[in-house]
Amino acid sequence: FAATLTVTDSIADTLAHARDGDTILVQGPTVFHGNLIITKSIHLLGTNAPVIDGDGSGKPVIIAASNIEVSGLVIRNSGHDLVAFDCGILVNAPQAKVHDCRIETDAFGIYLHGVSDCAVERNEIFGSKDIAAAKRGNGIHLWKTKRDRIVDNVVHDKRDGIYLSYTDDSVIAGNRVRDTR
Repeated sequence: FAATLTVTDSIADTLAHARDGDTILVQGPTVFHGNLIITKSIHLLGTNAPVIDGDGSGKPVIIAASNIEVSGLVIRNSGHDLVAFDCGILVNAPQAKVHDCRIETDAFGIYLHGVSDCAVERNEIFGSKDIAAAKRGNGIHLWKTKRDRIVDNVVHDKRDGIYLSYTDDSVIAGNRVRDTR
């Protein structure tokens, strides 16, 4: 009984009306401002490169429920506070899948925080060449995770390309990393 909901004005408003299992279609090249916290098991799918712009504050996308898929989006302009884990996408729930996105941020790109069974595939993640590498976040950062798939991503101009801390039983393959520390 899953439905497909098309965003007409606000992604957050469309999310409010969604149910677990629904697909939310975001059509580009529209730019959406602000940050999203996804608390339902949905598929957030972008077509024609829609942009979620965090306007330099916090985390543009937070995945806070299991079984969420995010794809086809451009995510940019997160906050810059690495101590607060500012990032393009923060994954706080298991079984998330982030694929075919473009993450443009000087903080962390995609941060998997204490979760397992996630997939990060075919994304491009990069930061600004104008900021020292030590002040940028890592492209893909995994902390206390298990059984993840980090496959076929392109990471450049970040502090570290892919950073693993307390990460077990994961597949890390086919990624291309350049111009990092």
